[in-house]
Amino acid sequence: MTDAAISNQVVTDTTRRKIWPTLALGLLGGLALGVVARLWMRLIADDPAFTWNGTVFIVVGFMTFGMAQSIAAVARQRATRRWTLTTAVSLEGLGFCRRS
Repeated sequence: MTDAAISNQVVTDTTRRKIWPTLALGLLGGLALGVVARLWMRLIADDPAFTWNGTVFIVVGFMTFGMAQSIAAVARQRATRRWTLTTAVSLEGLGFCRRS
C-alpha cells in the first residue's frame, strides 16, 4: 500500500505552490464570491432591504470558505505525511461549518 500524500513525480520549487499568493488568492476569491452572492440576493429580492451586519456576515463567510480552500490546496501540494494531509483537509471541512 502506498502513501497517497507522497507523489511519484519529482517536485521542484517551481512546481510547488507558493503559500502566501495562494492564500491571498483564496481570500480574494472568497471576497469576490461573497460580493457577487450579496448582489445576486439584492437582485432577486422582492423587498431589497439588507443590513450591514448581514452583508458582512455573508462576505466574511465566503472569505472563510475561500481561505479554507486555499489552505487545503497548499496542504495537498506540500504534505509529505498522510496525517498532515488529513489534518489540513479536516480543517478545510471546518471552513464549511463556520458559524458566528
